[in-house]
Amino acid sequence: MHIINGWGCTVLLTSEGKQFDEVIRARFNIDFLVDGVICLHVLRKGDVRDKALEVVKMRGTNHSSRMVPLKITDKGIILYPTQRVYNK
Repeated sequence: MHIINGWGCTVLLTSEGKQFDEVIRARFNIDFLVDGVICLHVLRKGDVRDKALEVVKMRGTNHSSRMVPLKITDKGIILYPTQRVYNK
């Protein structure tokens, strides 16, 4: 990791799984290797699937701990930070 830091670039690692939970994160020890962990979720609500973004970890910055709804459009990703993913 020290070599990559010396390059002065940003590295994006991706991982795919049915559920990126504590067990998977602990198995790969990814939290200790990276400065940030961002999870994209696909949630089923009845017959509709919604997407959400969650910043699990981001070193050096104060970030929201809430899951945020998102939409992927032809112009990019749109986040809705004032809306709730789960309505109570």
